[in-house]
Amino acid sequence: MERERRKQGMMPKRNAGELTIADFLSSDDGLKHYVRDGAPVLLLFEDRDVRVINKPPNVHLLSTVGLLGGSNASA
Repeated sequence: MERERRKQGMMPKRNAGELTIADFLSSDDGLKHYVRDGAPVLLLFEDRDVRVINKPPNVHLLSTVGLLGGSNASA
């Protein structure tokens, strides 16, 4: 898990953001701890290339890259 790597002082993996989101969605102390089953969730993230494949249908992802950079975010 990426969380454990960071605790040990190791450098984050290239896809650390995606791994962290996946960990939050699947761990017992992540999403399940804070939200009841089926409640809508908006998950904000900063990485440009996050592709979470196995997300629950009630979870919606929104990248802040587009919000901060405007229409030039993909450049």
